[in-house]
Amino acid sequence: MNWFSLTPLKELPPPIFADAVSAQNWLIQARLDPSRLIGALTDQLDRLQGAPQNGITRAPILETLRQEAFAILIANRPGFSGQPRPLPPRPFTTFSSSQRLLNSLTTGYLQCAEDFAATDKIDPAWIATAVHRAMVATKFSIEDHFLAGMEAPAQLWQRAFTLVSMTQTLNVANAVVADPVF
Repeated sequence: MNWFSLTPLKELPPPIFADAVSAQNWLIQARLDPSRLIGALTDQLDRLQGAPQNGITRAPILETLRQEAFAILIANRPGFSGQPRPLPPRPFTTFSSSQRLLNSLTTGYLQCAEDFAATDKIDPAWIATAVHRAMVATKFSIEDHFLAGMEAPAQLWQRAFTLVSMTQTLNVANAVVADPVF
């Protein structure tokens, strides 16, 4: 199934990590430089998108990085919320960094959902979790636009509606998904 036309991926080197354990070890090292953490995390998620890993390998890595990503995203919100409009350069950079990270998370989980949906042997709970995580990232992206005093782009709303449609088609709309981040 091809639910989304994902942005063509650039030729990037593979991520520094190959599994959830090495991702956790990388994250511990990356936390040593908090000023560069959002950029480093986004970069590694982008690299993961282009890696030849399947959803079974990709999902645990995303789950490992997701909690840190949302901690950063929540911490960034005051940097662009309640600012004068149009956003001054520094708050706009904060907003843009958050949007890039959210887009990378969404795309990563969508790749997992598509991979899981194409496999008959996968537990539907994995599909539901991947779609849920993509929906949460999309919801956060839309909320951030409102907080920044910007109109959410039509493509973002289309992504949200497509995700809802995807849950219906894959019969996971009523699945209960635990989310340890919230």
